[in-house]
Amino acid sequence: MLDKSACEILVVDDTLANLKLLTTLLTEQGYQVRPASSGALALRSVGIKIPDLILLDVRMPELDGYAVCQRLKADPRTGAIPVIFISALNEAADKIQGFAAGGVDYITKPFNPIEVLARVQTHLELRHTQQRLEQAQAELEQRVIARTAELAHANRALHHSEERLRLVIEATRDGVWDWDLRTDELFCSDRWYTL
Repeated sequence: MLDKSACEILVVDDTLANLKLLTTLLTEQGYQVRPASSGALALRSVGIKIPDLILLDVRMPELDGYAVCQRLKADPRTGAIPVIFISALNEAADKIQGFAAGGVDYITKPFNPIEVLARVQTHLELRHTQQRLEQAQAELEQRVIARTAELAHANRALHHSEERLRLVIEATRDGVWDWDLRTDELFCSDRWYTL
């Protein structure tokens, strides 16, 4: 289950009324919210602390939402942050441009608060699940590496032991035989045949 109080959302909108509305809506649901009134402030905020999700307005002066998203996706540290665009632009081409920039969702203004909350929760749960899967995969890879090293060590020890046994058998000049009752395989040393 998603712990909302542990989730931090960056809300970016140059319209202060929208910024306040979204911040209040999400804060009342228990999320930690950081507001930013421009794309440049958003990038600086992400540089200080990486959020779990970003709600990003498209139309902003200087640095629009598409450009902000492209910069985030180009950086390996921030590329996995889900970005949900929120915009009054509601043409299919605008939405396609948002997805092409790296957004995971697109909400048109005026937005329905219930829809915003549902989409935010869905994308946070998906990110949380993805992080757990990545962590499990990393742990599994470490276990495979450790087990491979153990097997390589055991294989070297077995090879060394077999070599020592072979040298002992040759040095004693005795005939040696071994019968494996389970497999019915018989081993006889060269000296055994000679004797």
